[in-house]
Amino acid sequence: MESIKTTYGETKAGGVTTRTSSLLVNNSKSDAGNIKSSVPYGCDYQHRQQAEQRRSASWSLMVRALSNSTDKQDKKEAEQLMSCRGYVSKVTMPNGKTTMRTFARSCNHRFCPYCEKRTREEVKASLVVMSNKAVQEYDPAKYKYMWVTLTLDPSKKGVPTDSRERLSFLRKKGTAYLNRKEIKSLVLGSYNKIETGTFSNDNDHHHIHSLMLCDSSIHQSTVRTLQANWSWGHSKVKVWNVENETSEASLEMSKPTLSRYMGKVSMGTAGVSEEKLLRTIQAYRGRRIRWSTGVFRQYIAEGKDMSYEEELEQKTLPTREEDPEPVEPIGCDKLPDGNYSPLMLLNHITSNTRYSKYAKYMLSYYDWSLRETRRIRLEDRLQGIDTHYH
Repeated sequence: MESIKTTYGETKAGGVTTRTSSLLVNNSKSDAGNIKSSVPYGCDYQHRQQAEQRRSASWSLMVRALSNSTDKQDKKEAEQLMSCRGYVSKVTMPNGKTTMRTFARSCNHRFCPYCEKRTREEVKASLVVMSNKAVQEYDPAKYKYMWVTLTLDPSKKGVPTDSRERLSFLRKKGTAYLNRKEIKSLVLGSYNKIETGTFSNDNDHHHIHSLMLCDSSIHQSTVRTLQANWSWGHSKVKVWNVENETSEASLEMSKPTLSRYMGKVSMGTAGVSEEKLLRTIQAYRGRRIRWSTGVFRQYIAEGKDMSYEEELEQKTLPTREEDPEPVEPIGCDKLPDGNYSPLMLLNHITSNTRYSKYAKYMLSYYDWSLRETRRIRLEDRLQGIDTHYH
């Protein structure tokens, strides 16, 4: 586990109070440090609270569903999810100094609502690279960029009723669809992702989203070909305005496979049943849910180059001069010593309790410490790259 610790002290000289701090970093392994703060500089606390509440509700439901199962693998994954945590710890030392320590640990479970943030950023970055490279080589005025959704019709003969079998069936038929002669001659590259909707506890709505680069400038001909070759359910085809919608498409395709739907309904009165959730998690176990073909596969592979990752991190991560360590407020009620998750702090802030000002400080410190961890890692990696090339 990785932690950042800052100890504050105060000294008075000539009536002036000076704050001093020392930063201690324990460089143990933690993936949570890769998570970019949702809102680095000030934020809509209400919106962030709602997002944290959805994640918390989804996480709790997943843990409960897996824990109540009799399957050993399910129980093991419940323990894996329970190891995921992120909080800031406040301790007042005997000499009156305040010590802050941030803890962040990623469980890396495929459907963890907390870990999905890191995965989303990584996928989004690779898709932006993919889209930019495609536009450079394939003029959107001469080639069609399409957004395709493929679903399964349960009434179709051959479509399995079992959730796991249906997911496997969709994956195989999706691959076969892309390998059909008519599609292969038209599609130069595709990025594909399987998702599952949760609008019904009785039916698992597995479906495929696909971004495609097509060797055609004729809209209707392209749409007819893409739709006619999918016979297992509904197909929806629309134009992907790659020049103006690269970020939007990348954001959509990087969203979580399951918990994006979980967040929509888990807070409602008709939430997802434990049985439905457990069935869906089991269906995905061991399944590959993202894949690419053609030139898109090539572009994504090129985007994984280490030098590019460092360049991207440098562009998105503020410097220490731009992002100084938050200053502990003076003259306000401090929260009692203890461990505080972001949601606990947000509850104080949005409820405007007597500790709201200090809660804002602790939340900003939590976010800042994760960015500081990323800066330290980036410096270490860049130093390693320089050493490698010299």
